[in-house]
Amino acid sequence: MKTISFPSDKSDEFKGMLKSLVVASPDHGYSIDQVRTGIKVLDVIEAADHALTLEDAECGFVTWRVGEVKWRLISNEIIAFVDAVNNPT
Repeated sequence: MKTISFPSDKSDEFKGMLKSLVVASPDHGYSIDQVRTGIKVLDVIEAADHALTLEDAECGFVTWRVGEVKWRLISNEIIAFVDAVNNPT
């Protein structure tokens, strides 16, 4: 189990960003196993406050998905979001 913690003042925004990334498929699409994992992640996002507690496979999916994104703007919030996802406890 791993926990991704978001700053409390950015929690809703960061959960929304993550939800959008999970729902939108990467260029090559999702396998059915990735769809199943993504649904589990979406359930955790919906139930979470400012921290997401994920199984190792779910956390790996999230870090992979965030790592696949090509950002279209430069922002300190993006850095904070990616750092939070990439440094679970």
